[in-house]
Amino acid sequence: MPPFCRLTRQTVDDLVPDYDLATATVRRLRVERAGTRLTAFLQLLAPRRYAVDESPPERPPPLKVALEGVTDAVFDLSDTRGAALDPGVGGIEISLGSGGRLRAAGGEYCLDDRSWHLSAAGRRPPAGALTPSPRPAPARRTADDSRPPDTWVPTPVLPPPSCTRHAGAPLGALHRPCRSCPGARPVPGFLGSG
Repeated sequence: MPPFCRLTRQTVDDLVPDYDLATATVRRLRVERAGTRLTAFLQLLAPRRYAVDESPPERPPPLKVALEGVTDAVFDLSDTRGAALDPGVGGIEISLGSGGRLRAAGGEYCLDDRSWHLSAAGRRPPAGALTPSPRPAPARRTADDSRPPDTWVPTPVLPPPSCTRHAGAPLGALHRPCRSCPGARPVPGFLGSG
C-alpha cells in the first residue's frame, strides 16, 4: 500500500494511469469545521486499470482524500459517479459527478490497495533510490593463463558467521550451533563471551 501523498500535479499524474477516476464512485464525503476553517474527507472507489489475479474479483480499492482549508463544497447525492483531481498553484479542485466540486488550499491522499505493487507506480523505484550497477564478469583462470597465481582471487572472502540467541532460548542452544558451524564464534560481550 502506498503511503499518504500530498496532492500535487506529480502525484496525481502518477495515480491517473493506474486508476480510472472517471468511473470512480463517491463512497463517503464529510465536511467539518476545524476552528475557523473547513476540512473535508472524501472516499472514492476507483477501479484499477491494471490486471490483478483476484478470485472472486474484489470491489475497487478506496482512494481516501483529506483536504485542508476547504473554500467551496457542492455535491449532488444522486450524482456520485466520476471524479477528477486538479491540483493547481492556487489550491486543489476535485470535480465530483457532473456538477459537484470541492476546492481547498491543500490536501493529501492514500490509496488503500493491497495490489498497488502491481501497478505502474508501484513497480517504479522511488525517486532517489539506488540502482544496481552492473558487475563485471568474474575472471576465469584457464590453463594458458600467464598471470602469476597471486594476482587471481576466485571469490571474495566472507567473515565467519557469528552466533546469537533469542532472549527466550536456553543457553545450551547457543553453544550447540557454534560447535556445529565451523568457524563460527560467539558475539563479543554476549553472555560473558570474548
